[in-house]
Amino acid sequence: MPTRKSEAARPPAPQEAAAAFRNTEPARKALEPAELLPINVDIPRAVSTALGTLGPLAELRPRIIAELPKHPLHILEGLRELAMAAWYAHLRVLPSRSPVRCRH
Repeated sequence: MPTRKSEAARPPAPQEAAAAFRNTEPARKALEPAELLPINVDIPRAVSTALGTLGPLAELRPRIIAELPKHPLHILEGLRELAMAAWYAHLRVLPSRSPVRCRH
């Protein structure tokens, strides 16, 4: 079964990412401290890559179900929202674009 190559995708508007961040709050709050890991990836690149794979992964869904019956499909089905939530979390910690004025 040939599949198309995934491409990077531009994240949508911050408002949509903010909604994904809110929607994933219960899952984030349910994490135990031991489940948290340091972030060592380029978040914008990882989000772009994840969003770019959604189309090809959707095409493979029937094959994933048939060939990987124990694969947790909720990960595949929630990938867009998780990627958007990660992007919004990244946006929240970026430095302000407004210039900082120092007083002497």
